[in-house]
Formats: sequence, C-alpha cells, structure tokens
Amino acid sequence: MSRLVLSFLGPPLVEMDGVPVALKLRKALALLAYLAVTGGRHGRDELAEQLFSRQDRDRGRSNLRQALSLLRDVTGDGICADK
Repeated sequence: MSRLVLSFLGPPLVEMDGVPVALKLRKALALLAYLAVTGGRHGRDELAEQLFSRQDRDRGRSNLRQALSLLRDVTGDGICADK
C-alpha cells in the first residue's frame, strides 16, 4: 500500500512513498487539502463550486476533472472519483 504524506504548515509538501511530488496546478493542491481535511464523499458540483465559483458550471466541472486527473496520477488509488 502506498503512503501519502501531506504537510500544510509552511510551504505545502506532498510526498508519495517518501518521494516529494510537485502538483502542477494550485487548485489541485487546494482540492487535495480540502479532501484530506473534510474526509467523506463530495459531489462534483459541490467541489467545482468550492474551487471554481467564478467560472460557469461547465468550465468549473472541466477544471475539476483536470484537477482530479492530476491527483489520481499522483496518488493512484488514493483518490476515488466516480460520476
């Protein structure tokens, strides 16, 4: 099983199995922090509204898909996103 370590005191740090991971999108880091802190399940519309409230719904959902894809690339099975 992989180990994901998150540190948000000071500069944000994401490590996967002891290796630092650079997230290309700041919103992906924000999404990861939100999911880690809140736990549980969240709807895509809710997450899109939280992160991309200044964009129209379709654009926000598109950007959310991009952030989720990036997080899945980094965490593998650590992020589960269904429809």
